[in-house]
Amino acid sequence: MFHSCNHKQEKSTSLFDELDANNLKKGTAIFAQENDSVRLIKYAHELAYQIRIKNVYQSKRIGIELIESEQYKRFAWLSDSASLNTLMDLYRYDNLVLKAYIFEILKIKKYEGLKDLLEQSIDNTNKFENQSGCLGGDTSFNYFTYKCIEDQLSISEKKKYKAMLSKYYDAETWKQMEFFNF
Repeated sequence: MFHSCNHKQEKSTSLFDELDANNLKKGTAIFAQENDSVRLIKYAHELAYQIRIKNVYQSKRIGIELIESEQYKRFAWLSDSASLNTLMDLYRYDNLVLKAYIFEILKIKKYEGLKDLLEQSIDNTNKFENQSGCLGGDTSFNYFTYKCIEDQLSISEKKKYKAMLSKYYDAETWKQMEFFNF
């Protein structure tokens, strides 16, 4: 299901007064003191909480005005600043939007266990809302994880995973889902 939108961005707030939405672009530079690793982890969890509350997977620019998405800023900060251990902790949450962002970050970071995560999610047909530009729709989590790493798979692996996914999607549904490429 796809829909068009004119999305108004809401302001995000942080557990830390000094770390507002504008600081998301600064990454770890705001953690200049020694022993800031605990604050860094807490901030990563705060951003994960904000992603879960918003509960929409958004591309960098959304809406007719193509404004910069707060969700994307959170994703970018986590991608730049969160450790692998923190990311794996966040991936364990049940929220599909958060899992999708973390899965994508793990791809960017060339995490070696990505195919294992794909195989663990192969039966997860639950859907989450996504927005890209003015378009939006619902995406099945197993389809998202497959499309996210499809470019890294060999031809035989693609056939294997498509065969596993085919028990959930007929050819027409697959064609409709390919409208959104992640």
